[in-house]
Amino acid sequence: MLGGMLNKVTGLLDQRLVLTGLLPMITFWATVAGLAGGQVGWHNVENRWNQFDSTAKILLTVVSVAFLVLLALVLSAAEGAILSLYEGYWGDHGPGRWLAAAGRGWHKRQRDRRAGDYEFIYLNYPRNRNKNAGAARRPEYIMPTRLGNIIKSAELYPGDEGRYGMDAVFFWPRLYQVIPDEARSSLDEARTSLALMLNISSLALLLSAGTFAALAVAAVRPAAAFWAAAACGLAIAWLAYRSTLGAARVYGELVRSMYDLYRGDLLAKLGFALPKTLAEERTLWQNLSQQMYRRVAETPRVLDAARAKAAGAAGGRTDGP
Repeated sequence: MLGGMLNKVTGLLDQRLVLTGLLPMITFWATVAGLAGGQVGWHNVENRWNQFDSTAKILLTVVSVAFLVLLALVLSAAEGAILSLYEGYWGDHGPGRWLAAAGRGWHKRQRDRRAGDYEFIYLNYPRNRNKNAGAARRPEYIMPTRLGNIIKSAELYPGDEGRYGMDAVFFWPRLYQVIPDEARSSLDEARTSLALMLNISSLALLLSAGTFAALAVAAVRPAAAFWAAAACGLAIAWLAYRSTLGAARVYGELVRSMYDLYRGDLLAKLGFALPKTLAEERTLWQNLSQQMYRRVAETPRVLDAARAKAAGAAGGRTDGP
């Protein structure tokens, strides 16, 4: 009965939600139910279920499905928060700050040993390779986790002073709207893979924590099933996290390519022309972000010139406001 109702419900839900939220949640609660059933005895569970009439069984099934869907929605809504935790945003005070400092220290040493590795290649890259000039470095952007460094390197890519000078976080929601459907589909698939692995890892960790807590505060029999669940949860969490790194690399590379390929389309939609030189483009992006975010550009004439150029190319018409 429960399986049939779930099949009907999954046909109505967004497939991304089903894959990244509902299926991991079903697996999690099925494991919890299995552990609980082993404690009370499956024959007792079956006898209790048979005592319900058909109406009560249908009602319990509907409530169970609604509960799973609700938790899947909560998990989906928490996707950004879960990603932030795995990146290493653990707070500025207390144990979180200490753990983050330790993680950054470890990855700084790894960066110095493996500066060409993917997660470090865009972080703290020397401005000047001439040793006699001092080889000044950019501010430190090392994150406490490998996943955090991979994501951070993608965020820093368009804002690099040697590239476009774009504020990646500010312009990303706008750039996403002008990306062609085919490219957006590839981007969404990569983000879905990333979210799926993160959700599996976080739920596996939660399962391990719960089973360890049960072993600590209660006498569970047989305890072997709980020890096995705790060990398997930790192993799955680690393997899923390792898979997350590969998904994040793919996603990060796609994000970089979106800025490389479609930033000109974004400028056109905003009503500005892409400058002829990189230096002029950097100045334009910096002033445009100031104007949009703070309502005051440092050099308004740069925006006026780019807007006038776009208007002239379009015969007096612009796409922007």
